[in-house]
Amino acid sequence: MPRASTLRFPSSTIQVPYFDLKLNLNGRILKTLSFLTILALAAFFICQNNLIIKKTYLLADYEEQVEALSVENENLKIKTSQMDSLGSVEAAISKLNYEKIGETRYIQVLEPRVVIK
Repeated sequence: MPRASTLRFPSSTIQVPYFDLKLNLNGRILKTLSFLTILALAAFFICQNNLIIKKTYLLADYEEQVEALSVENENLKIKTSQMDSLGSVEAAISKLNYEKIGETRYIQVLEPRVVIK
């Protein structure tokens, strides 16, 4: 029984169906191509995994920002409702020294014209 270190791959023949092209690949080239393919796939996997992790952290950061903005929005709604209350309007009017009107009187026009030449 041969040992693993002495195993050799037989040369392979690849035939393309529509062309009469035969490529003879020996074991060393096949091993090299396999290793390079595995290496390229591993690098691709690492890059894709890195992008997924990056997007996950960005998503978590954006969720925190949305939560903070929601709290701030609720606080602004409360402040707006407090500013629009009737008590604050009355306080602002008293600061401007306006007088309270007791009775409203309208001017009645007796003729159809207001200005006569």
